[in-house]
Amino acid sequence: MNIVRKDKVKEINLLIDKSKFTPISICIMSLKGGVSKTTIANHLYTGINTYLGKSYPLLLDFDLRNQSNKFNSHRQSVFDFPEINNASFNEVVDEVTPKAIVDLLGNLNEHLIKVFDNSANDSTAARTTAQCSDIIYIPTSDTANDLDITCETLQLLEEIILNNPNLDSSSYTIKVIPARIRAYNGIQKINKLKKIKAYISERLPQFADDSYYSKAFITDRVAYHDNLITGKCAHEIDPKCEIDVKSLIDEVAELIIDKQ
Repeated sequence: MNIVRKDKVKEINLLIDKSKFTPISICIMSLKGGVSKTTIANHLYTGINTYLGKSYPLLLDFDLRNQSNKFNSHRQSVFDFPEINNASFNEVVDEVTPKAIVDLLGNLNEHLIKVFDNSANDSTAARTTAQCSDIIYIPTSDTANDLDITCETLQLLEEIILNNPNLDSSSYTIKVIPARIRAYNGIQKINKLKKIKAYISERLPQFADDSYYSKAFITDRVAYHDNLITGKCAHEIDPKCEIDVKSLIDEVAELIIDKQ
């Protein structure tokens, strides 16, 4: 199954060929652990590397556990997949400071699409990579605890980006993405997304607009848990995950095109 529409792939690759592509950075962040940040980062990077390899994408792991790197290294060593470009932040800089991060990213301009996987805390890396990104995904389940932390994450982004007079907040796309959700058909997914949006909107009315909510959806199928062990993406283990992964990669491709 092709998980990205061919017209989107063709449009993006044509921009790259003509040297008219505006580089894009995608940040996956949440102040909560276990909400699929690494899962989403891995699937995003793998999809981009497979279909938009001309962008020479990079996955940069800012989580000290280095789970993204472990997955991609295993994927490359065990299977004949496209070359993996990933690095652990703590391996390439001596000190975690905003300047060190900005300088590092400035030296990686050959990678036209960069994906950042972050740890589950309000860290210098999370704040700085968010500010240096174009697209920010916040994964959340529909439990009250996870949604409360998602609200805290949105408030952090409001502080460092949306209300920051030194940044153009209109250039950022922030998306809450349902993840590890028990919903396997269209109606179930719509109802879960409504629940997530209603919970957040009641507490943070400024985030009530539909534009803050992803149309992609990561379920809680076992294949997502197995991918770190096997080096395979969920849809390569279980075809039932194809619709999830396709919705994510398609949405990101559309956002990339919109930002050109």
